[in-house]
Amino acid sequence: TSRYGGDFPLYEIVDGKQRVNAICEFYEDRVSYKNFYFSDLSRKDMWHFTEYRIALAEIDNASEKDIMHIFLMVNSNGKIMSKRHLEKVRKIYESL
Repeated sequence: TSRYGGDFPLYEIVDGKQRVNAICEFYEDRVSYKNFYFSDLSRKDMWHFTEYRIALAEIDNASEKDIMHIFLMVNSNGKIMSKRHLEKVRKIYESL
């Protein structure tokens, strides 16, 4: 049983949710990129898009605190998220 009550595994995106949503929206022809929708692409470009490998890390049996810790680590380096949002997540993390 997953921590959300089902008998199936549940995946949660800890970082990159906007990027994943943008990819899905393009694939579903809901948004364009440089005035092209996915359905406008050549067969070769469609194949390249659908077969492109995206790196990810999978963490099994992570607690909510583990997830918050990972989120804070990832978003405290590189392009930094707003301090206000990080503080909100840090408070949740510290309360767990």
